[in-house]
Amino acid sequence: IFNYLNVKGEKHYLLACYLLYSCFIRPTEICALKLANISFKNQTIFISAEFSKNHKNQIVTMPKNVVRLMLDLGVYRYPSDYYIIGHDFTPSERQCTDKVLRAKWLQVRKALQLPDKYQFYSLKDSGITKMLNIIDVAEVRDQARHSSIAITDVYTDRSKAQGNERIKNLNFTPSA
Repeated sequence: IFNYLNVKGEKHYLLACYLLYSCFIRPTEICALKLANISFKNQTIFISAEFSKNHKNQIVTMPKNVVRLMLDLGVYRYPSDYYIIGHDFTPSERQCTDKVLRAKWLQVRKALQLPDKYQFYSLKDSGITKMLNIIDVAEVRDQARHSSIAITDVYTDRSKAQGNERIKNLNFTPSA
């Protein structure tokens, strides 16, 4: 998906996908984000209580690939009151809608001949699952803005038939 969007020159829509996949920002929240919400210095995005699902002000961290893409796209050149993902996916005074994000997703899914079960929101689920294989569940919980680890734990891959290599290599004995 990401390679396809990159090759097709759909980098502004790719940014929307990265915001969902890597930052776990919900589609309606993506549409409400303005450039003023971005801190390149801290690599963070401020999610305002005004438009967040849980009605709380929260911060998410931008991985390097998201920062790099934003810099490549020159989003920092636009006025701070512009929406990051505008009506045509470029920064704009006109806000995009989650309906527009999903309509574009249907085009991408069709072009790649992906099954209908893959929805735009599935990118968030996939990102959480992958991140759980890389960093601690509490850090993923905070990035996903979940209220508890129990919610984040739903995404844990339990299909490791080979066992956990890190546990296999522990010398785990009780201390005296």
